[in-house]
Amino acid sequence: MENKIKHVWFDVGGTLTIDTPEFIEAHDKIKYQAYADVVGKPVSQELKDELEALYRKHGSNSATFSSLGLPSNFWMQQYDKMDHEKYYQPNPSVYKTLESLKSICAISLFTNIPLDGIEKSLKLS
Repeated sequence: MENKIKHVWFDVGGTLTIDTPEFIEAHDKIKYQAYADVVGKPVSQELKDELEALYRKHGSNSATFSSLGLPSNFWMQQYDKMDHEKYYQPNPSVYKTLESLKSICAISLFTNIPLDGIEKSLKLS
């Protein structure tokens, strides 16, 4: 049988690395504080709901903050403040799967994480 899949793309965050509950908590804390700083309001449930509504509308944190007139890399600058080494957990099965998959088709990364962040994340995982 001919292999119809020629190439598979993977996202890094949440796919090749595991988002632990601690990671999600730290991520959300940074996200809500960044939004609070931008709009000049304190972090509250109302502010969190407002940001989540914007996220649903725009589909990503980067697009959400860009919609507020901020530079396209604003969110990644905020995200990079997080101590990734503290929150990422290795998942050996991911690497076994990738090793098997690469013998069948090309594999690539698709992410908005800068290259140095990718290298750091993948070394941890």
